[in-house]
Amino acid sequence: MAVQAKMMRELTYSDERSLSTVLDKSTYDALSDYLYTTGMPVGMMDKFKPGLLVSTLQIIEFQKLGFTPQGVDAYFNTRAMGDGKSVGELEPIDAQIGYISQLGEGNENEFVRLSLEELDDVATSMDQMLAAWRTGDNDSLAELFVNDMKDDHPAIYESLLVERNLAWMPIIESMFQDPDTEFVLVGAAHLVGEDGLLKMLESKGYTISSVE
Repeated sequence: MAVQAKMMRELTYSDERSLSTVLDKSTYDALSDYLYTTGMPVGMMDKFKPGLLVSTLQIIEFQKLGFTPQGVDAYFNTRAMGDGKSVGELEPIDAQIGYISQLGEGNENEFVRLSLEELDDVATSMDQMLAAWRTGDNDSLAELFVNDMKDDHPAIYESLLVERNLAWMPIIESMFQDPDTEFVLVGAAHLVGEDGLLKMLESKGYTISSVE
């Protein structure tokens, strides 16, 4: 409950701003039209910051495709607790909330318009992503997940992926020095591409292999 309260404080506007004031008319109208198709009034989300708005819309679309709201992190956390295994973190929850809060900051119109375009094609994109993930096709995953972000939104790419990967590397490397076996769970976008964790590890001389 404390985390949820903090998320709402950090991810919603607490001043005079709202989506109706930070977005231009054409972008706000496009958002209203999209929300109308979901049966949700735009006023319900008017105080959402762009990061929370887009995250919420993605969840709605994923649920339409049959995905559950529970992420793989929650799934494996439950399994770890049931097995009596210890659980750590690569970054605190406050940092994750901060990243979402900053999404689209300063370029709200472009961020929301691009996200709406991607949501229109989410079913096809998810089929492609799942096929690439299941076959271990990292090049395709990079093309689907990160390459466009790197080219079109370099600031978001740096803060959301590169900076976090660099911060995680010392934590991951420290695990190689202890006798335990750790299971590290990150989003696929953090693994692939030129600045992904796999490339970073390879550049340090580690041998990477997939598990069949």
